[in-house]
Amino acid sequence: MTATTADRLDPYRELFERSADAILIIDGNRFVECNQATVTMLGYDDREQLLRTHPSELSPPTQPDGRSSYEKADEMMAHAFARGSHRFEWEHRRRNGEVFPVEVLLTAVEREGRPILHVVWRDITERKRLEEHVRHAQKLDAIGQLAAGVAHDFNNILVAIMGNAELLQRKLNVPEYAPHLDEIVEAGHRAASLIRQLLTFSRKQESATETLDLVVVLADLRKMLGRLIAEPVQLHVSAAPGALPVRAARSQVELVVVNLITNARDAMPEGGTITIHLEAVELRTGPLTGSFACLTVTDTGAGMSPETVTRAVEPFFTTKEVGKGTGLGLATAYGVARAAGGDLRIESQLGEGTRVEVFFPLLGEGSPVDVAAFAV
Repeated sequence: MTATTADRLDPYRELFERSADAILIIDGNRFVECNQATVTMLGYDDREQLLRTHPSELSPPTQPDGRSSYEKADEMMAHAFARGSHRFEWEHRRRNGEVFPVEVLLTAVEREGRPILHVVWRDITERKRLEEHVRHAQKLDAIGQLAAGVAHDFNNILVAIMGNAELLQRKLNVPEYAPHLDEIVEAGHRAASLIRQLLTFSRKQESATETLDLVVVLADLRKMLGRLIAEPVQLHVSAAPGALPVRAARSQVELVVVNLITNARDAMPEGGTITIHLEAVELRTGPLTGSFACLTVTDTGAGMSPETVTRAVEPFFTTKEVGKGTGLGLATAYGVARAAGGDLRIESQLGEGTRVEVFFPLLGEGSPVDVAAFAV
């Protein structure tokens, strides 16, 4: 190779090495070259170690569609050789065993008279996470619209039931019937409370919003929260220095806190610890960006499976025994947060407790406050 040709190829080598995407060359059934991004993406110590690895070792046994990775890889390469290039999604495996999604571009080229594959992998883990978040939000919005329609219709029926029951209470002077009428009216009030929570979830409940300092709201709730929690559950409440001004309905924010604490308490029938913390956070990635007040409720309870976490904010979904819960606690908290321009996130693992974060957009600069009073 002449010096002139080598100089001309140097820029391409630099692009190869500096690419943020993983780039590999496959000749036959083995890797013959890769860039540093490939080594980093897959978690290998160095390039030589990775090049000694057979391509089949970098995929799990099967792909998400249930097909064998080995057989499907042969099919994808055949498409690339037949068409010149082929783009598709794939699941790869890092050296530590972690499986992650990538977008693959295979390009067939010739070298010294035989075909080889130029391979580009782009890690799409974050893209998949965002897509799932959007799908979940769309699903919950659809459920919310359905819930709002049912709630309004049921509310009209409930008005007639309670109105007539209260009229009978005043007019019917039959002592033996009084307890039954009381039960009807009390059941009506409980049903009305459920309807309000449904409408809050669907963001159809009209509530007067105001500028609130979440630090003050949490401090005012301290005594009531203490009454919700009894031995052997311990409650710890804290807030980072600084006011946290948000725009929301105070009654709905209080409902969020109470619901989250109640859920955490019920997840620890044998005892444990609930921790509530308030702080300002900056979100730079994902659907939410900007400055937010973050209310975090953490428990040391039984935790939830990944399948349960994905359904946790659906109205009426509950893992509690029949009669022990309505399944509206997290749904209501989600609805309040979304109505305020925020969001709710859940992290949980079976046997390791649950962490719920509720985000409210901050209105402005915070000011120092005394947080010593939050100790419980």
